[in-house]
Amino acid sequence: MKITILGTAACEGIPAMFCNCDTCRKAAALGGRELRTRSQALVDDDLLIDFPADTYMHVLREGFDLSRIDSLLITHSHPDHLYPDDLTNRDDGLSHNRTAPKLTVYGSDFVADRLEREFPAHLPLRANVGIRRVKAYEPIAIGKYTVTPLPAVHTLPPEQGLLYLIEKGGETFLYGLDTYFPEDGVTEYLVSHGKKVDIACLDCTRGLEEADKGRHMNADMVVRLTDLLRKKGVFTAKTAVIATHFSHNGKALHGDLEARLGAHGIAVAYDGMKVTTGRQDE
Repeated sequence: MKITILGTAACEGIPAMFCNCDTCRKAAALGGRELRTRSQALVDDDLLIDFPADTYMHVLREGFDLSRIDSLLITHSHPDHLYPDDLTNRDDGLSHNRTAPKLTVYGSDFVADRLEREFPAHLPLRANVGIRRVKAYEPIAIGKYTVTPLPAVHTLPPEQGLLYLIEKGGETFLYGLDTYFPEDGVTEYLVSHGKKVDIACLDCTRGLEEADKGRHMNADMVVRLTDLLRKKGVFTAKTAVIATHFSHNGKALHGDLEARLGAHGIAVAYDGMKVTTGRQDE
């Protein structure tokens, strides 16, 4: 399984659009891995996770065929993870010779309700973009993948944010962004179902600052969660654990994060990072 981490920032991006804080000024001056677009990931070039406004930039930078992707997982409705206006560009007349005839968007009831309000069933777009509702702890088959949504600790009721456990041919990827320390039920599910994760992306929005209770983790919590899942056997010695989804409010540059997390065997994501089961490619 190959994972391309297309974007690694929280909603503001780094440097943030209207910001002149020390972190943003340093990031802008240094460039390279310090420049972060909104978070998104691509699995094996055919399964997309989240749809921020930066999707178009990711397509240009990575050079992949967005029309080939027939399945899109949405973690939650916040605009840095779901920018539905750009889905209209899949409509007839705005796109031609699409590789996949239809894109199915998977999300919670809250996400599905929002999309159905934005794209009523009578619109031609719905022939090209479908919506499927998913629920926490209920696995679904998506082509060659088995996808299990898990509850995040992030959004306010009535919305339930989701993490995703993605399995294919004995390989497992855990996408765990936009969450505070997960509820015990998530760990219990992974353990009781004998899940062994090969690659894990974990929320580190708050970087080296205090965690945002009920919304986001920081580096210390990423270490604590990693230690817990290693102790429970969900993460093994071969698991590639990757911290991502960073905010400038975490007050940490890429090297600062590497210094804090590297000693615990946790990699720090950067835009365009590619990881294949068992190794980091680039």
